[in-house]
Amino acid sequence: MPQPAVTRTPDTAVEVVLHIGMHKTGTTAFQRWMQQHEAALREMGVLALALPVDLLAGYPDAYDPDAAQRYLAQARAGELNQIVISHETLSQCAVGDFEELRRAFGTAPVRVVLTLRHWCGFLPSRWAQNCRRRDTIPLPDFLEALLTDPGSFDETRPDRVVARAQAGGFDKVEIVSFDASLGQDGPLAALVRACMPTSALALSRQDAEKVNRSLPPLSSEILRLFNAITHEHEGGHGWPMGAGLRINHGGYRRYDHFGAFVRLRRDPTAAFRRLSALVAETMAPLTLLPEQFEALRQPVEERLGPLCVNARGDLFPEVQSKTIDVSRLTAGDLPADLKTRIFDAIA
Repeated sequence: MPQPAVTRTPDTAVEVVLHIGMHKTGTTAFQRWMQQHEAALREMGVLALALPVDLLAGYPDAYDPDAAQRYLAQARAGELNQIVISHETLSQCAVGDFEELRRAFGTAPVRVVLTLRHWCGFLPSRWAQNCRRRDTIPLPDFLEALLTDPGSFDETRPDRVVARAQAGGFDKVEIVSFDASLGQDGPLAALVRACMPTSALALSRQDAEKVNRSLPPLSSEILRLFNAITHEHEGGHGWPMGAGLRINHGGYRRYDHFGAFVRLRRDPTAAFRRLSALVAETMAPLTLLPEQFEALRQPVEERLGPLCVNARGDLFPEVQSKTIDVSRLTAGDLPADLKTRIFDAIA
């Protein structure tokens, strides 16, 4: 007996896609691409929302529980088929936050997409990003802390993020392999293919240039020490590992985003050149090998491989080793007069 046709309500006629990261997997490139092609995507039936803070469940100062319904109403009014939302901070949501976000979209189908990158390339990039914020920990110590207790961090166990999203009640969770995309048409195209109509791929091929590049190793090390010097002069002794990975509070933006690093580079007292020379003298290569992460790779691929949409279960194909120059210097190794001159130059 034929089944009756399903009547699509206004909500279920609009699919919601949440792109939730991870960090350092091409998220900024995807978001800038969405912003650049917002009008063209709308013509294709897509409401593209890059970095909407009012959907950050779990962040009460930003989250608006009515925002989801406003965006659905906007999509319906424009006769659009899809809302694509990209914000990597959503990867940090707890299960309850995901549940709240799922409820906020009512009966609309909601699909979660996130990109994963092998630890050899991901962890140095993540560490450099942390240095641009406020972290003080050298890369070797950062890696040691993560690998000593890998089950406690999303950086080493991305299946934690996926498990939280699945528990949040979304209709589907899908994985894009960053490493597999490098042998295809690139991370941006892979994300567009996973999130949007195939017609959008033509736009992605125009914009494959990488954005939000990591700082050069020497700059990351100088900025890391700059963070440590600043914090030391303000009465602290460096941010602990947990704060460096989990907390985005306080005045960290004054260190990098408000241009303090730029002012330091222009310091007329030559303190910056002196610090640069000290750091450069201690730089030495550090190599990350895929086999170092084999114990992580096996459970992550077992759990997440079936969710991968661009690599047939192989999340990390043909991953190469990664060599980066690093310094183990800490603020305690620096002359007191140099630390005072650097702090005075940017205070």
